[in-house]
Amino acid sequence: MFGLPMRAINTLKPPPSPADRSKTVDLDPWGTGLPLLHTGPSSVTLLRAVTVFGLTIRAGYQFDGASVPRAFYNVLARFTDGLPAALVHDYRYDPLPDPDGVKRRQITRKQADQEFYRNLRASGVNFVRAQAAYRAVRLAGGIPWSKGTKKGIVNP
Repeated sequence: MFGLPMRAINTLKPPPSPADRSKTVDLDPWGTGLPLLHTGPSSVTLLRAVTVFGLTIRAGYQFDGASVPRAFYNVLARFTDGLPAALVHDYRYDPLPDPDGVKRRQITRKQADQEFYRNLRASGVNFVRAQAAYRAVRLAGGIPWSKGTKKGIVNP
């Protein structure tokens, strides 16, 4: 249904009401162990440090899930099986500051986008949907990458 695997369809939950946004919401039907807190209509925050696809991301990191226009949710919805890949990809584009207060990207944009594709496939996203998501970030990802560089994020 709508391009989502059955395991995602069977575990999707309705979005929390505004009153429930301060409660932890289980967005982890895939066993990634992501402890997430809704902090806005389209953003979540990590409650503790996690290691996803070999990358450790510190507690407090805020991201928006897969940045997908609603019209393309049938390809990859914001909070479905691509969530772990989206977390790593967002972090590669906009990392938390180092202890010295500087945000440093560890890899290039192209490497981040290729890693996103590999992580989507490792998350169980089929070839067609992963390719569509990869091509979308290659096409449109330059805008947030450039904005981050203008804000002082240091590129490799």
